[in-house]
Amino acid sequence: MEVTRSGYYAWLREPISHRAQEDARLLRLIRSASKPSELVPNVLLRNFDVTSPNKAWVTDITYIRTWQGWLYLAVVMDLFSRMIIGWATRPTIAGELVLDAILMAVRRRRPNRTIIHSDQGSQYGSDDWRRFCRTNNLEPSMSRRGNCWQCGCRVILQ
Repeated sequence: MEVTRSGYYAWLREPISHRAQEDARLLRLIRSASKPSELVPNVLLRNFDVTSPNKAWVTDITYIRTWQGWLYLAVVMDLFSRMIIGWATRPTIAGELVLDAILMAVRRRRPNRTIIHSDQGSQYGSDDWRRFCRTNNLEPSMSRRGNCWQCGCRVILQ
């Protein structure tokens, strides 16, 4: 087998190499990091049947291929009327995109304790987003990571 005697006895003392131990540790970290995190609780709880305006809004981002490259579109929809009440486009998917869309909705609707539901995109978890929501009487709500259908936002883009 062409194994040195010292290597064989070292393996007997420690059958799992340091590299294999480190790989296992990293795999555990990846698995724990990929579990759904809860930045903001899911207040909406898939209750898409809303009985009056400005009680619950949903928001999402999509991208559109153009001749000049990608264009990103953020929209805000009132679940009561299913009307788009805010939107914004930008050539990048930076946080300002969602802030522009929600600002339009707030200026048009003047919310008061309105739920604003999104996925867990980084734009919706930012300090700027949370500060804007707090200042404008919006209660953030998020579905779990990677579950766009739980959000209700796909209703917007269909």
